[in-house]
Amino acid sequence: MGTEKILFRLEQPHGPGNIYVAWQKGSGMYLATTGVDSIINIFDRYGEVQERIRLSSLCQGFAWDNNGDLLAMISQGPELILWDSNTNKKNSIDIGLKDALSCLIWAKKTYSCIRQTFKKNYMWCLESR
Repeated sequence: MGTEKILFRLEQPHGPGNIYVAWQKGSGMYLATTGVDSIINIFDRYGEVQERIRLSSLCQGFAWDNNGDLLAMISQGPELILWDSNTNKKNSIDIGLKDALSCLIWAKKTYSCIRQTFKKNYMWCLESR
């Protein structure tokens, strides 16, 4: 076994409290984190912040698509936020639901995701890329 190497250290990037992490699938170039401050930080593999995305409330879920191209984020508001790792651009999409979103899951082979409220499930599809 070789020795372990610390790539970078995150010291309370969201203040005191729990930190939630999602490592980019595929290339593994980005690490997304969130916590009690309602901000998604996207770090590159060297520990440099590439993007800070402020949510309207605490993050309810965030996940990379299977290719690692898109990071989807939901909070307690009626919008779905997408961050594209290829262009470093953020898009906010009002999905027109009155209920708070509670869960987000990407489909395995298409650019589709399931959003769940506390009452119903919804499927949302992106245009073909």
